[in-house]
Amino acid sequence: MATSVYSFPLQKESDLAVNQDHFLSSMFYGIKLCNQQTGEPIPNRVIHDWLLSAQSEVENFLQLKLLKTIVVENNEYWVEDWRNFGLIKTTYPAIKAYEMSGYFNTIRQIEYPKEWLSVSKSNDEKIFKRSVNIVPAGTTSGVVSSVAYLGVSPHMNFFGMNSIPNYWRTVYATGFDKIPADIMKAIYYIAAIPIYLIIENIIITPGINSESISIDGLSQSRSSQGYLQKVKQLSDELVKMKKELRNYYVGLLFTTV
Repeated sequence: MATSVYSFPLQKESDLAVNQDHFLSSMFYGIKLCNQQTGEPIPNRVIHDWLLSAQSEVENFLQLKLLKTIVVENNEYWVEDWRNFGLIKTTYPAIKAYEMSGYFNTIRQIEYPKEWLSVSKSNDEKIFKRSVNIVPAGTTSGVVSSVAYLGVSPHMNFFGMNSIPNYWRTVYATGFDKIPADIMKAIYYIAAIPIYLIIENIIITPGINSESISIDGLSQSRSSQGYLQKVKQLSDELVKMKKELRNYYVGLLFTTV
């Protein structure tokens, strides 16, 4: 399956799906993200890059695009899917369909009007499914005649074949207007772990969990145990969180009911 993804023009201002300031206030409230010895803060670009990395990780294991994007992909034609109300499976959840046409090799055989293309949500009405349906709509001759048949149509079982590779060319939109809270939480947790480790390494010599400093007879003890415990806590919660997210956003969205 060949897929091309294009961002919406209005979203080119930022490559992050989440707010960096909200991330910092949520995950590091009361903590100074700086070198405790020199006072030099952790650069914003470093924080941005960890957030972007976490965002990509979440998109990959959930097989989603968080920012609104236009997807152009070639999908395989399956007889059984076509019999199921002209259902065409898509790689990502389809929030709006723009184009559907069928090609045998490089020859276009059929093209449907956009009025016939529909998308649907999951049973809980919260997320869109990974499919586009072709449902005839309208009775005017203009709409009906806009269906272009050139050669063998997909309504026929082409030479007894159950599938045709790269038959459908599908253009649709995917992404979220507002990132769901559970996905945002996963991004925050993933991005926070390396930042906590950076803080721990800045404060404490790498490989040492605690150290004592003696100056003019006064002693001071410092420990990074709190940060290490925080990293473990986030890591343990992420294991459960990822499983729940996959069951919902991947398992449910592939349902064709």
